[in-house]
Amino acid sequence: MKKLLMLLLLCWAIAFFGSFAALLLLPTVDNGLTAGLNRVTTFFTWQLVAVGLAMACMVLRWSSSNMRLRSLAAVPAIVAGLMAVVVGGMYVWGNMQHPMTEASGLPAQSERSADG
Repeated sequence: MKKLLMLLLLCWAIAFFGSFAALLLLPTVDNGLTAGLNRVTTFFTWQLVAVGLAMACMVLRWSSSNMRLRSLAAVPAIVAGLMAVVVGGMYVWGNMQHPMTEASGLPAQSERSADG
């Protein structure tokens, strides 16, 4: 079980850090509104893989008798939780910059007239 847990931790590290490498190294595929969307979707896809591996590590960590390995197996879940808080915080912060006040999704009339 120890080797399986170490393998899962290694795969998690590859998926987690590889998602950042993919975000930085992949070329953009489009020129319009969706330019760079392939980079973001690849990043979140690898992050989802990393979250799945983190959950597997959390389940298997209780089968190990080695306390250091049990502590190490909790790191992916902690990092995944921190990433969720950061992404959620960025989403909330982005929505608080220009709150939508009408049902149509357009900014309020005073904001539209001030912009031109």
